[in-house]
Amino acid sequence: MAIQAALFFSFLLLLISISQASPVSLPDTHKNVPRIWGTSASDWKKLGKDIEKVAKDTGNGIKEVAKDTGNFFKDVGTTAKEVGGSSMDAIVDIFDPNNPPKGLSIPCNGSPFLCSRKYGNITHIGAHNSFGATDNPLELSANQKWDVTKQLDAGVRLLQGQVHLDGGKMKLCHSYCMDPIFYDAGPVVNYLKKVKKWLDANPGQVVTILFGNPDRHKGADLETQWHPQFVNSGLEPLIYRPPPEVVYREDWPTLQEILDQGKRLIVFLSYGANRTRVDYLLPEFDHMWETPFTITDKKRLKECELDRPSSIGTNGSMYLMHHSLNYRFMGTPGVVPTRYGAKEINTFNSILEHSQACAKMANRWPNFILMDFIDVGEPFKAMRYFNNV
Repeated sequence: MAIQAALFFSFLLLLISISQASPVSLPDTHKNVPRIWGTSASDWKKLGKDIEKVAKDTGNGIKEVAKDTGNFFKDVGTTAKEVGGSSMDAIVDIFDPNNPPKGLSIPCNGSPFLCSRKYGNITHIGAHNSFGATDNPLELSANQKWDVTKQLDAGVRLLQGQVHLDGGKMKLCHSYCMDPIFYDAGPVVNYLKKVKKWLDANPGQVVTILFGNPDRHKGADLETQWHPQFVNSGLEPLIYRPPPEVVYREDWPTLQEILDQGKRLIVFLSYGANRTRVDYLLPEFDHMWETPFTITDKKRLKECELDRPSSIGTNGSMYLMHHSLNYRFMGTPGVVPTRYGAKEINTFNSILEHSQACAKMANRWPNFILMDFIDVGEPFKAMRYFNNV
């Protein structure tokens, strides 16, 4: 028990030091320090020395300490048996940043280091048309392989999708609700119920949803169509409602401040939002700008430009970087996603090069990086790099 208490106290002091750390966000000041859950390698080395000291003071070897503290290590997804060897090896094995322990919900979107970071000062990986997930090769317009639950499990914290009014029902579809050419994922409320189930199982996470609203002039009314989707899915009480003055990225609260209010979801609507009617549907282009989408030439993914809206400035606002490649379907004006292209552009270096071009213009890394086939490549390695965690 004494050993367990000593280790727990060391770990607690470590987390306190993390929460007081100053975030680094700008490219010119970014330091590529290897981090494990937002904790520098030197911090873990210190914890390793604490373990060695406990072993020395108690006259036990490292393996004996690991055995005695089995419950401590089991709580972070391993067992005493798996941490034999040196204390530093044990720490690295347990807290591998590329393979976090299964079944452990790490707070603040995967890193305690982000708890004190403002929502507007964090990079999130987004799943483009996150509802469009399938292995069916006939579904040419599908943008993902993993379903929304697996996307969230992997670390996606921006879910994007198009909502269409089809036969009086709000449905998630890619351009049109016409399977198999245009992906039809069915009712919005069913999709949102999956998000609700995941949030219930993963406290301490803040998820963002961005919905396109192309049918706003065709009866997709805020009160009678949009609002019931969030009420009937059970998500409405979890949605954060920022004060009206929250517009620019530095205006946003920290993740911890959002969580402290019992809120874990932020919802943006591309067009048609009106907060005097539905106060939690935020107008996207009042808060952020976007780079061009439906890119078919990968050379353009080495450049950056403001696509929409033209009226917003690039310095103070959040922004979304589209990082996906499409091809023209049989010579038509229509474009479809390409999984082959994702293998080329979902690499760390490709994401970094595109982000560096945008950072020169916006003086910060992207807030959201929207991608196809997030199961391919290294999107989460890039996310950790930009967040310095």
